[in-house]
Amino acid sequence: MRWHRLINSKYPTIDIFDDIASPEAFDAIYAMQAKVNPRLRLLNTGEGAISTSEIPIGAQQVHSAIAPFVHIPVTPSRFSTGGFGVLYGASTVHAGLDEVRHHIVKHLSQVNGFAFENIQLREYVFNYAAPLEDVTGVQEYHLPDDYSAPQAYGAIMWAATRDKVIKGLTKKDTVGARYRSVRSANAECIALFSPKFIEDMKQSRHYDMNFNPKTKMLSPANEIKVA
Repeated sequence: MRWHRLINSKYPTIDIFDDIASPEAFDAIYAMQAKVNPRLRLLNTGEGAISTSEIPIGAQQVHSAIAPFVHIPVTPSRFSTGGFGVLYGASTVHAGLDEVRHHIVKHLSQVNGFAFENIQLREYVFNYAAPLEDVTGVQEYHLPDDYSAPQAYGAIMWAATRDKVIKGLTKKDTVGARYRSVRSANAECIALFSPKFIEDMKQSRHYDMNFNPKTKMLSPANEIKVA
């Protein structure tokens, strides 16, 4: 199944990790880039860190697969209090846009002092090649604004994933969850606690939306044609 991820981004990225085919090559280039990119030093250090053994070497868009785990947001999400990264995906691009739209409006509605904001989003599509724990039936994980229960679950999953990493992750291990989209009807989402089994991640479409601070509303998503 293909999953869709939307991130804030104005320009497509090119990353030096994308063509690396071996762990040895990754370690060498990672060490060089970490000297000028402090955020990469989050790997292997601290409670919210992931191991370099979790990097999906050889996969396309490796930098995009690991980004949520090395550029950890300070704001909480449904399955994290903000102390560790989670990669989220949606079963359709429309669900992904609905999920992102909610959080953009919530954030920008609390910001004062600007007259207009243009949001540009880049879509990634990817496969996930390991089991997902099905929590679609756990109602308390799907409340619109109360994240306390799924965050507690996420903390348990994060700790369990780190234990599995130490023992050696395999494709039989469950290090992600599948749940119902709260912002888009008849769609599902996933929360991944490791990038290890992400496959075939590709950049896809680009969108923009305009936020009006007076009405606190976003315009419909408009697809941008990128040459």
